[in-house]
Amino acid sequence: APELPMELVEWLERLIVTVVPHMQLVIWWFLLLIWGTLRADDAIHVVPSSLRLREDALLGSSWQTKVERKRRGTGIACLRAGLSKVDWCGIGFFLLALVCPWKMVNGRCDRDFLLWRPVGAGDDWEWENTHLDYDTALPLFRKLLDMAVDLMVQSGAVDGSENEARLRKISRSATVHSCKNFVPHNAVHANKN
Repeated sequence: APELPMELVEWLERLIVTVVPHMQLVIWWFLLLIWGTLRADDAIHVVPSSLRLREDALLGSSWQTKVERKRRGTGIACLRAGLSKVDWCGIGFFLLALVCPWKMVNGRCDRDFLLWRPVGAGDDWEWENTHLDYDTALPLFRKLLDMAVDLMVQSGAVDGSENEARLRKISRSATVHSCKNFVPHNAVHANKN
C-alpha cells in the first residue's frame, strides 16, 4: 500500500473541522485507522458502546479481527495524538453518538459495527443500516485525501505544482491499508520504536 506522507495526514486532521458532521465522522474513522494502526476490518467491528475516551487515547473493543475470529473481543487503543493540534479524536467520539446513535437493548449494543455505510454524494449523504465496508470506504478515503490536498492548496501549504501533483497522485492511489502502516513506517524512518 502506498505510504501516506505526514503533511497529508496533518491536513486530513485539519479537514475534520471544515466539513459537515457526517464527513467529520468518516474522517474520524480513517484517522482511527491511522493513529490506532488498525486494519479496516478491525475498525469496522468495533462495538460503539465499548468506546471510552481518555486524555491520551480512545479505547474500545473489536469483536472480530483478522487474528481473533472467535468473537471474544480484542481490545483496541488509538492514540489521542496528531500532527495538527486539532482534537480530531474527541470531535469524532462525541459526534458518533449524535450522527450514528446506538441503543442498549438488554445490556447489549444494538449494533456490532462502528459506522453505518454512507450513501449519496456531497452534503446529501444518508446512512444505510449496515456497516461501512471496504468497497465503500476506499473511494471515500481517496475523496477525503483529495479534499485535504485542496485545503492545503487553498491555505498556501503546498509549495509548487510538482508537490501538489505528488500529493494528488498519492491521494488517488492510496488504499485503506495505507492507514495502518502510517505510524510504524514513520517510527522506523525516525529511528524510534
